[in-house]
Amino acid sequence: MLLKAARLWHCVVFGASVQRSSRRVGPIAEYSPRPRCPEDWPIAQFSREAEELLQQLGDQVYDTFQGRTDVDVEFSQGVLTLRFPNGTFVLNTQTPNRQIWLSSPLSGPARYYYDLDTGKWRNSRDDHMLVDRLQKDLAVFTGCNIQLNL
Repeated sequence: MLLKAARLWHCVVFGASVQRSSRRVGPIAEYSPRPRCPEDWPIAQFSREAEELLQQLGDQVYDTFQGRTDVDVEFSQGVLTLRFPNGTFVLNTQTPNRQIWLSSPLSGPARYYYDLDTGKWRNSRDDHMLVDRLQKDLAVFTGCNIQLNL
């Protein structure tokens, strides 16, 4: 939005015209290791995908630890919180960035983009999958063999 305002200001002040290039450079994947998730991806679609993932993750973790009173699973307003006696995992949606952020007491913070080609949430730095990282961290952290089936 700020960029659009700056372009408009430039056009008004300097009388310049803004034209979009019709030249196509190529897919983003050729130039960036970041998975393909366009910034113009509709918020409604992002929200639907993110909510579905967090709801499924919450349900599976809840089912795994259902008999334990020292484990709490809470999903509210785009934030999934997994509380254990020795630490807390938090997954939350970052709608403006079209990301899901994970805060793990084991591996620390990480950001994930939705890869439209594979339908998976991938880390922007080393390309690992969100579900794989969470499953591994939960298994090490809790000592339970957890299978997240998504």
